[in-house]
Amino acid sequence: MVGRAWFEAALSAGDSGDGRDDRGTTLVAFRYGRDVEAGAVVGALRRQRHTGAPLYGGLVDDSFTHTGVPDAVVYGKYRVLRGTVDLSLGASASIPIAGDSTGLTSGAMEVRGFIGARGSLPGGSALIGHVGFATAGTSGFSGASGGTALRAGVGSLVPLARIWTLILEAEYEGGLFAGQRSGTTALAGLDWRPTENIVVRGGIAGGWGRAVDFTGILGVAFRF
Repeated sequence: MVGRAWFEAALSAGDSGDGRDDRGTTLVAFRYGRDVEAGAVVGALRRQRHTGAPLYGGLVDDSFTHTGVPDAVVYGKYRVLRGTVDLSLGASASIPIAGDSTGLTSGAMEVRGFIGARGSLPGGSALIGHVGFATAGTSGFSGASGGTALRAGVGSLVPLARIWTLILEAEYEGGLFAGQRSGTTALAGLDWRPTENIVVRGGIAGGWGRAVDFTGILGVAFRF
């Protein structure tokens, strides 16, 4: 859960043999009372894909490079357990903004539900994890029928010093559209908090399956 509010801007660059994704993202989140959090994610995406690249359950007919606004995401979660182990239930919805033909979106609204947990360990470390599902309708980009897919992830937060924390994460996403492969991503990063209200985070991720092969991420957040 965020404190009272969290404002974050992030940049990421991902590359694979099928193309490239360069993304700018803004996250705004607020906590209501003690156990309710809600937020939204919007941004911009420059996507490049080569002919024959898999995308949203289909194959790209002609190479393209498009820039625009990808799906916006709104989410909410409720903390049902608080203590040594925190447990939350939540849901999110992805709302298509770009045109179906751009390749920046599947064109289908996507809904997710999840359970998230965080457990404290001796020395200030923590284990984090989530499991849930995603469901979507037919892709407007490829025409592939949508379905329901599993999503799950695990990670750890390891303090290295008073203002430095090591972040390790791994996440699995099943294929959401007919013909779409599943994907797995692993990430290693650092969280730096030079002041009480400023957070700087960066990391490098590698993917298998339908995930982009390599991604670099850098974000700056203000919290209070």
